[in-house]
Amino acid sequence: MSLEPSFSPLEQWHAYDHVIRLRAYELGLTDTLGEDYAEKQEKMILAHEYRAFFDAADFLSVAVRKRIAGFLAPFSSTAISSVFPEYYSSIRDKIDRVSQEIAMLRTEKDMTTQDQVLNSVEHYRQAISELLGLCRTIETQLPELDKEDRERENDS
Repeated sequence: MSLEPSFSPLEQWHAYDHVIRLRAYELGLTDTLGEDYAEKQEKMILAHEYRAFFDAADFLSVAVRKRIAGFLAPFSSTAISSVFPEYYSSIRDKIDRVSQEIAMLRTEKDMTTQDQVLNSVEHYRQAISELLGLCRTIETQLPELDKEDRERENDS
């Protein structure tokens, strides 16, 4: 079993299948399927797109956290503290908090109402945006961390 993040477009494929069914119904290309057929198809489209969003967002959040870890892996905690003290004083805690928020959003996702769906999506989008911002902040420190490492090597 691989621990690498993976992404499957199957939910999107299922959503588009319902879009096609809905459009065929609207164009009169299918037999009468009941008064609530269109509404059922719209709900199914939303449900599949919602799951597709969460799948993609989960993939992205894992990939960003992995990228952050990869950025910092070559450097000692001493070098990071020296060059980038806010990493240990605030950024690392923010990464942990956002990661916990993402986990909570994932466990609390619910399809009961469209408003709840959109609210969950917006909260997840905000969490991912914050995580990406933290990644960019860390990335800007890499040249200084490299410089610190070279200086420490020369002093040894």
